Formats: sequence, structure tokens, C-alpha cells
Amino acid sequence: MQTQTVQINTGQILQVTAGEFGEVSLYWSGGTQNVFAATINAGEQQTFGPYVDVARLQIVGNATHEIINRSNPVPTLLADVISGETPSAPVTSVNEKTGDVVLTASDVGALPDTFEAPVLSVNGETGVVTLNAANVGALPDTYTPPQGAAVPDATTGTEADTINALLASLRANGTIAT
Repeated sequence: MQTQTVQINTGQILQVTAGEFGEVSLYWSGGTQNVFAATINAGEQQTFGPYVDVARLQIVGNATHEIINRSNPVPTLLADVISGETPSAPVTSVNEKTGDVVLTASDVGALPDTFEAPVLSVNGETGVVTLNAANVGALPDTYTPPQGAAVPDATTGTEADTINALLASLRANGTIAT
């Protein structure tokens, strides 16, 4: 497998084209360790740069490359940022504001973060809606089940004491009539 190491100087652009068969891997090369940069599929092309410093790229696989020199090696704004200086910019205002601009939701036609979406209706009711059991088809808190006819105690049989105790419990909690 072919391996090439290419040095790209300040402002240069590296254009790598993978061969027709197999992909090509690229690694940033420096010191004792190489760092993966990209994979280029067979027959495809990828561009790297421009760089503001010297860079070394190792190309592993069948590929051709071209180094392109730019007439303006480092874009002015990028050079300003790297030097720590505030870049000059063509923007003179934002939404008719100048200086250190802070935009609000209304400045950009957005809703504020305090916005609460209105509810148009709930169960057919509008405005301030208070729901009760009847609105949602539930039984009210005051509902008591209808009482059936009184159930007499069991008087005979081996289970009479158990049945009578159960009936007494059901009468006491109002489940059956007394």
C-alpha cells in the first residue's frame, strides 16, 4: 500500500483524489503520533485547508494530490482571530440595532420564553374552564351505590357463622342494606 507524507504551508490548500480502486485514509502527521483526518472513497476528491500554519498530512492508499497556492494565503478575518485582535466586519447593524447587540424574542419575531399557549376549548367549554365529574363522565365524590334489599342472616348449615360475619361486615360499611 502506498504512503505519502505531504507538507502544506501557510495558506496552501491540499486537494487529494483517491484512485479508482479502494479508499484512501489520511492522517495528520506530527511527532510520534498520527491522528486520523479523513477517509476518501475510491474515485472521490477532498480538499484540506487553507492552513494558518505548516501542516503535514499522511496519505495511505492509491491517491494523487495537488497543492494549491492562494494569492491571499490566510484570510484577513482568520488572521485577526488568530492574532487575538477583534476582526473588522462588514455588519453595521442587526435588526436596526448597532453596537453590542442583544436580540430579544420580539426582535426576531419569536415568542418569549414566558409564553403560555392558549387552550381554545376543553370538553366543549371555553374561557376559564373548571371540570367536574359530570364533564368527564365520572361519578361524583358524593355518590353512594344503591342499596339492595336486606339480606337475612344464614340460620342453618356449616358455614352459617362465616356467612353471618361477612353479612355483618357488608352491612356495617353500607354495601348492603340492614
